[in-house]
Amino acid sequence: MGNDIVTRRRFPRIEAQDAVHLRKIGPEAMETCGKTRQLGLGGCTFVNREPIGRGSAVDLLISIKPHRVIQALGRVVYENPIQQDRFEVGVEFLSISPSDRAVLESLFQPEPRTPRDD
Repeated sequence: MGNDIVTRRRFPRIEAQDAVHLRKIGPEAMETCGKTRQLGLGGCTFVNREPIGRGSAVDLLISIKPHRVIQALGRVVYENPIQQDRFEVGVEFLSISPSDRAVLESLFQPEPRTPRDD
């Protein structure tokens, strides 16, 4: 995952390619997997083969570090068609545990510099 922070939004975001599992909650339940495009403190974007439904409640599992998966309850805020069978989906996090939030926040901390042998 890169450290390029996108700052146009309310919450900073970073470019990311992390595995995500989404489960749509409600009468039209569905499950899908993909990779994130961006990850932020307030949500994420990912690409999906079909629309999920703007406003849909979703449960997300995101693998962001080796051996770390965070879980969040969210809501689909936008779906933009990007190809014939691909949609960029934006999800706002509505609920995330304090420990998972701390793991997410750690991604936005500057990486410590290590001394180099010159």
